[in-house]
Amino acid sequence: MVYDVFSIPFDKAVISRPGARFAPQRIVQYLKKLHLPPDTTLNFIEPPEDFNRLDVRVAHERIYEWIKGTLRDDAFPVFLGGDHSITFPLYRAVKEKFHLERLYIINIDAHYDIRDWSEESITSGTPFRRIMDFGLADPSHIIEIGIRPMSNSPDLEERAGEMHIFTIDEVKEMGIDEILRRVEDTVKGYPAYFTFDMDVMEGGCCPGSSAAHPYGLSMEEALKIVEAVGKINVVAMDIVEVSPPWDMDDMTSKAAAYLAGRFIRKRSSKV
Repeated sequence: MVYDVFSIPFDKAVISRPGARFAPQRIVQYLKKLHLPPDTTLNFIEPPEDFNRLDVRVAHERIYEWIKGTLRDDAFPVFLGGDHSITFPLYRAVKEKFHLERLYIINIDAHYDIRDWSEESITSGTPFRRIMDFGLADPSHIIEIGIRPMSNSPDLEERAGEMHIFTIDEVKEMGIDEILRRVEDTVKGYPAYFTFDMDVMEGGCCPGSSAAHPYGLSMEEALKIVEAVGKINVVAMDIVEVSPPWDMDDMTSKAAAYLAGRFIRKRSSKV
C-alpha cells in the first residue's frame, strides 16, 4: 500500500496557542521510526510554498489547489497539520478530485468547530461550518466524537442540529466499541474523511496540543478509534492541532505519529 504523507505547516487561523506550523516536521520524524508492514510505502511530500505568509482565505485556496492537483488514485492521502482550519480545503480537494457525491466526516475533537465566520475571519473553529455553508456536506453527514460540553457554548450545541455528536461523557459511559458501532451504522459503507484533532486527548497524556485540557481521550481509547476507523471506507485522513512549542519531550508529536501509524497499519491489513 502506498501512502502520500503531506506536511501542511499552517497555523495562521489558530484560535488559542500558536505553534502547530512546527508539528508536521516533528510528526514525520517519529512516523519514520515506526515499523509498518513491509509492503507499506510512505511518500513524504512538502508544501510548494510558505502558506503561513498568506492571508488565511488565500492560503486555503492555495492549499486546495495544491492538494487537488497532487492527489492520485493509487495512493492514500495522510495530511499532517497545522491547525484545524485546513480541513476545509483538504476535504474540498478530496471530495472534488475523487468525484464523491457523499463524503462523510468523522471528526475526533473536543470542539464542534462550527463557529460563525466571514471572509475576514476564518479560524480553526470554523472548518465544519464552512463545509456546510459551501454545500459540501449535509449536517447529517458529520460525526463528531469526544466533544467536551464545558469547552463549547450552548448555542454551538443547538447549532449542531442534525450532526451526529458523541460527547466525551458518552465516550466514557457508553464505551468506544458501542460508539464506533453506531458510527459504522451511520456511514453505511459510504466513503468518509477522517480528521483527528489532538486537543481531544487527555491533557496529561498530550500536553502539546493547541488547546490542551484535562478530561479527554486516553491513548488506549484513541488507538481503538483509529483502528476501528481504519476498517471503514476512509478515503483520506488528517491529524491537526499538535503544537510543539507547548509540548513536553515531544509526547504529543509522538502520539500523533503513533496514531497515524496504527491507522495505516490497520488500513493496510484490511485492503
